Formats: sequence, structure tokens, C-alpha cells
Amino acid sequence: MQCSVNVLIEWESGETSWQPLHRKDKKGTCNCDPVTVAIYARENNLLEAKGWKSPRLKKLAKTQKRILRHAKQAKLHSFRTKPIYMYGFEVPCNHEQAMAID
Repeated sequence: MQCSVNVLIEWESGETSWQPLHRKDKKGTCNCDPVTVAIYARENNLLEAKGWKSPRLKKLAKTQKRILRHAKQAKLHSFRTKPIYMYGFEVPCNHEQAMAID
């Protein structure tokens, strides 16, 4: 899939699929979710393996405290940006979103 290293990802729905680790258009797994990739690479001793050598991954996986802090920040980001529903309808955050929903 446009990469020499692919990662098997299990989605929340239970499906699994192979996704590229790095891509030239910056849409690889490492660019979309670097914290989870760094945690996986550290647990499986892949930081020195071919295709996994990335200064960004090494920096993220440097200390356990840093990994936990980044994971919590990623979780908060997804929590803050999820859509809000009231009485079964999505509540817009700004005028543009209101026009898109309408």
C-alpha cells in the first residue's frame, strides 16, 4: 500500500486492515496517530528496525511519562472535537457549521 512497512490495525468495529506506516502525502498511520504508533514501536522493540527508524517516533517514545501525556492529550482532542447532540439533533458550534447542517 505505497509503503515498505504496513501495520495491521484493528478498528473499533472489530474489522482489521493493513495500513501504510509512512506515505509521501502525509496520510500514513505514523502521521495520523503518532502516539499510538510510538507506544506500539516501543513495546515491540521496533524503534531501531528498518522502516521504523524515525526521529519523531524516537522522540515520542523517549520516556513513559511523555507517552502517557501525549496519549491523554490525543484523547482530550478527540473528546473536544466530537459533535454534540441535543434532543436527537446535532448542535452547531459556529455559523458555518449551522449552515452546513441546515
